[in-house]
Amino acid sequence: MKQDKKTLKRILQLLKDIDRNGYEGIMRMLFCKKVVKKIFG
Repeated sequence: MKQDKKTLKRILQLLKDIDRNGYEGIMRMLFCKKVVKKIFG
């Protein structure tokens, strides 16, 4: 459960980052999406 909260917090942080940085943030988001898939299956 603690890991879920940590992951959610990270995702929200990334979304804010995308708003600020545009395309660069999106590339990071795609990378993190892969990481999240690996963690949660």
